[in-house]
Amino acid sequence: AYKYVSPYDAAATENYTFSLRTASGNTELATSNFSADRGNKYTVVALPTDGGAELVTIRDPYNKSLTSDDARVRVLNAAANAAPFDVYITDAAIDLATATPRLFAFQLRKYAE
Repeated sequence: AYKYVSPYDAAATENYTFSLRTASGNTELATSNFSADRGNKYTVVALPTDGGAELVTIRDPYNKSLTSDDARVRVLNAAANAAPFDVYITDAAIDLATATPRLFAFQLRKYAE
């Protein structure tokens, strides 16, 4: 189903291929290859394209210190027709027209393997 997310699952440190397939007919729409490394989490996102679909694999090294006060933030622009945009992280309920970002603005870049 659209907008479905699974929990993380354990995987051996091997090479894998994710395959996006239709529920009926088992037609393959897209694939993504990755090598599972110890201490990493992987997220695979299915995105629509003009020609069908593509898979984006995101690797997250999971090595944040237990005493860290920082969070990790990732933004994924999944709109096929959206132009690049800036992301600001501010306090809640702040008017962005007059806000100063707490984290400096960064421009999203196109995903590249």
